Amino acid sequence: MRRLIQLFLRYGGFFLFLLLEGIAFYMVVQYNKEQKAIFYNSLQNFSTYLEDRADAVAVHFSLEEVVDSLLKENSAYKQFLINNDLEYPEREISVYREKPFQQYILQYARVKKNSINKAHNYLILDKGSDDGIQKHSAVISDKGIVGVVIAVKKKHCLVMSLLNRQTRISAALKNTNAHGSLVWKDFDPLRMNLEHIPKHIEPVEKGDTVVTSGYSAMFPEGLIIGRVDTAWLEPSEGEHSIIVRLNEDLSTLKYVYIVTNLLKEEQLELEQIIQDE
Repeated sequence: MRRLIQLFLRYGGFFLFLLLEGIAFYMVVQYNKEQKAIFYNSLQNFSTYLEDRADAVAVHFSLEEVVDSLLKENSAYKQFLINNDLEYPEREISVYREKPFQQYILQYARVKKNSINKAHNYLILDKGSDDGIQKHSAVISDKGIVGVVIAVKKKHCLVMSLLNRQTRISAALKNTNAHGSLVWKDFDPLRMNLEHIPKHIEPVEKGDTVVTSGYSAMFPEGLIIGRVDTAWLEPSEGEHSIIVRLNEDLSTLKYVYIVTNLLKEEQLELEQIIQDE
């Protein structure tokens, strides 16, 4: 009680001021038709604004649910294509039987962080070990490949981007199946170098499609990477110099797919035996 009295003694003047202001405001609005109309009009406008904001929030969450649903459906669709080697299902699906074993599992993820202007670029995705994500899983998009998972936490994972000086992707020229290593040498986020294509592989022309070779335990075979932008052969060199324009612009990524190879550990164990010899 004593503290309450002290509170009124300290702030009584302020409370009295607010009370008198409230009474004055009420009298102005209540006994002045013009002010009363302005007040109720403003109140109505504010109420409408709050309703619009509430509707916008509801629509936002509704759209988020729709996006999630579409991404899940698209993940299942792409998983089916990859597991059954169907590049153009509308032409082949009617005469193709689904393989009994599904080697790859796809999950969609949102990009939470992404860099493209450093020598070593990475992405952070909103899927982790709680979602079954594993280290060394491939990350792809609707247009191409993105990178490889290198670290996993409960709710997030870290991806080494294609745009990283340490990246080495086994890639192939689709028309000849000649394979080499895709590396990122410059700071161009749309171009990479395809190395180790022997000079006897001819012709290598602008516009040739570059895909994943399938020699990796991470990336399925035949995923599009990009197209040959420039190619030349120096007389003194034993291989082609090839610059590939990526099919995916990694600077615009919002959603990606994480690819888990169910036979990855088996293949990696065999590769380790070769390395140990």
